[in-house]
Amino acid sequence: MLEILSRDPLRRCGSRLFGAVQNRLRAPRVFTLNRECLIMSAVQKYDFAVAYRVYPRIGRAAVPIFHEDKFLLARVAFRSFVRSIQGFKTKLWILLDTCPPAYEEFFRANWPGDPPEFIHYQSRGNGGTFQDQISLLTAQNEAALCGVAEDDYFFLPECFQRLHELFHAHPEVDFATPYDHPEYYTAAHQEMSHEVLADPRLPIWRTVASTTCSFMARPQALRDCVRPFRSYEKPFLFNRGTDCSMWLAITRHRMFNPLRCAQWLKSAKYVSWSWLAAWGLCGKDILTQPKRNLWAPIPSLAMHLVRTYPPPGIDWNGLLQKAVDEEIARSPGK
Repeated sequence: MLEILSRDPLRRCGSRLFGAVQNRLRAPRVFTLNRECLIMSAVQKYDFAVAYRVYPRIGRAAVPIFHEDKFLLARVAFRSFVRSIQGFKTKLWILLDTCPPAYEEFFRANWPGDPPEFIHYQSRGNGGTFQDQISLLTAQNEAALCGVAEDDYFFLPECFQRLHELFHAHPEVDFATPYDHPEYYTAAHQEMSHEVLADPRLPIWRTVASTTCSFMARPQALRDCVRPFRSYEKPFLFNRGTDCSMWLAITRHRMFNPLRCAQWLKSAKYVSWSWLAAWGLCGKDILTQPKRNLWAPIPSLAMHLVRTYPPPGIDWNGLLQKAVDEEIARSPGK
């Protein structure tokens, strides 16, 4: 028997993070699930299909340890991805937007599986390459799980093993992020009564309202939610759809509570805008499609390589310094 626990919002991150998780669990509501209803088909060729997009310009908020060297950041991030996923059969597309030839040479030389498919662009942009990721993954039928990945994530070695175990063990999981975003502990729009998977074989997984553009999904769930994903960067009024707006349309968190939108205007104008954009761009889906849960781990299995968003509970500086030193030692001339 598996359990889904309903609990209060997590406390803010700090030294008592894991104690807070344990102490604030409410009495469980238990549901019986049939494990055999989940069948990862043995005839499928791959465990994962991943569309991995790369852009050669470093963001202003990148982790300082990379000294504004995007190629160094991309190499470190990709090696962490390879180390984490190499035990699985993976179909890989690498989308290179305005990248110098050295990027393809590096990725090709350091990918141990079936040769990746490279797609080259000139100034395609963030929204365009994300839409192409969705197109590639919704069209494929060779893998049991789909991954949408960006070039500025650092994955722990056990990341994809834990994701694979999660989807195999829990048929109710459609979407998951490996990233325990700090906003889950501090942002007003992330306050919610979480569902928590109580499975002693797995890390703590709980539902969250939204995440970034890097996540895992079941192929059918990705197809069913394609319209909200298509809304990302789509023009709406004087701005565009955001990653937050597309996820709010999918998880439907507070989407029927306009008072919350008004409250967010004081502390989180970006979220208020995302709430409005979700209705403007995905209103039909919000009203007619079922709510989907998005799951995130505690502690994090990956880090978004921006200095303002390190996940709690792990010495990311130490891990990144070690990875950077090793990469520089491998390629001292680059």
